[in-house]
Amino acid sequence: MSNTANILLVDDEPGMQRYIKTLLEVDDYKVETASTGEEALERVQKGLQPDLVLLDVLMPGIDG
Repeated sequence: MSNTANILLVDDEPGMQRYIKTLLEVDDYKVETASTGEEALERVQKGLQPDLVLLDVLMPGIDG
């Protein structure tokens, strides 16, 4: 079964971001990443249309 959901992953910890992205891509999800809440908002304002946003709850600036 192929998953086609587009996921926006927002996490300020590079290691955690890589780990979660890898887990999702193994299951055929398309994963876009951002390192800050501001970057995530900018990407959405520029046209990114994720089906799901996974957002770290504790980040500097805008968080979950």
